[in-house]
Amino acid sequence: MTDNLISAEQARENAEKFNLTSNQVIAEIAQSIEANSKAGNTCLIMSFKKTAVSGHEMEVVLAALVKKGFRAARHDIQPKETETSIKIEW
Repeated sequence: MTDNLISAEQARENAEKFNLTSNQVIAEIAQSIEANSKAGNTCLIMSFKKTAVSGHEMEVVLAALVKKGFRAARHDIQPKETETSIKIEW
């Protein structure tokens, strides 16, 4: 039964290596926008680990959203937190 269970050490290594490109972030956002718009929502806030998405990648994401006609801005409630958030409106 435990043959499929990774070790805690492996889980920590995976977490440390986790990284997202701007294209991966945009793909996640696109799925959320589609689902939320179909549910009648006109905005959403998405959060990503600061260690997984660089500031530059986040700026690329924001620019891509604005280019598509969305209102998008960082929405960090606590700037020192481990996550960064984006508020997206349409």
